[in-house]
Formats: sequence, structure tokens, C-alpha cells
Amino acid sequence: MKTRSQRLCENPMVCECIRFIVWANRKGIVLCTYSRYSRSNSTVPEPMNDHELATLNQKIDDLVAISLKLKKENRLLRAKEHTWLAERAKLMEKNDVARSKVEAMINRLRTLEHES
Repeated sequence: MKTRSQRLCENPMVCECIRFIVWANRKGIVLCTYSRYSRSNSTVPEPMNDHELATLNQKIDDLVAISLKLKKENRLLRAKEHTWLAERAKLMEKNDVARSKVEAMINRLRTLEHES
């Protein structure tokens, strides 16, 4: 079973985000975000507080969970598609066999009609 960090790094965008956060923490850089609710037109970033960081972490976890769920659902749908395609091929083959038998019967009936 894969660890949480291995599952996170399956998605390139999430993996890149995690690498940046780890790099920033190692360098002692304070992660910042622009305040969406600031009334000033200042472009100076405000430090990200613990609550915002926890919220961001939860959103990343939610996105990873959704990504894993969609991958699983995609695998199941592809398996069903493969099964349906195989069933369709068998039905088409049976249809061809039935068509050839009906054509053979029609030809026999025509020959019987011409002989009588």
C-alpha cells in the first residue's frame, strides 16, 4: 500500500506544490498569500497563518482524495467498456452466423421452388 506522500505525488501539480512547500520550509521562507478581502489595492502579500495553511492542506487532501476516486472510477469504466466491446463482438458474430443461415434457407427454398 502506498503512503500518503506517494499518493500525493502521483498528481504532478500536487507534487510540485508539495515540493515548493517543503523547499520553502527548509529555506525558512514564510509562505504568503494575497488577501482576497483586503480593501487596499496593495499587492504586498500577507503571511499565511496557521488556519489558512491548515485549510490549504485540507483542500489538497480533498483534491487528492477526489483524484484517487476518479482514477478508480475511470479504471472501472474502462473495464466495463472492455467487457461491453467483447460482448458486442460476440453478438455481431452470432448475428453474422444467423444471417448466413437465413440466407442459406432462402436459397434452398428458391431452389425447391424452381425444381417444382
